[in-house]
Amino acid sequence: MEIESGMIAADRDQLFADWGVEVVLRAVEQAYDPEDGAIEETPTDFVVTAVTGGAAKQAAQGTAGQHGKIDAVFLIRGEDVPEGVELRTRRVVQGGVEYRVMSTETDAAEAIVTLHCRLI
Repeated sequence: MEIESGMIAADRDQLFADWGVEVVLRAVEQAYDPEDGAIEETPTDFVVTAVTGGAAKQAAQGTAGQHGKIDAVFLIRGEDVPEGVELRTRRVVQGGVEYRVMSTETDAAEAIVTLHCRLI
């Protein structure tokens, strides 16, 4: 049994209407300055609606539990991804907290993009 794309979009839109929050999808272009050896960053921000999966703290591997890492998941609509933005090299900012996008997944209908992120 196939599900119509209109039904998928309607269900997705209801999810975002009920649970969506505004976050910043930040594209950061980096340039190396050979004079002082620094990397300069130029951010470009895009405000998108996301459904957040919350942040989970875990022990960082190889640290015997002495250091932690905080991971978060964000769902965004496929059409909200700005043209030409490579998501795996971008960041998500929610409530002043910045996360690096570690990996992405796109559903079969390309309706939702899942961003797996780590606290910077």
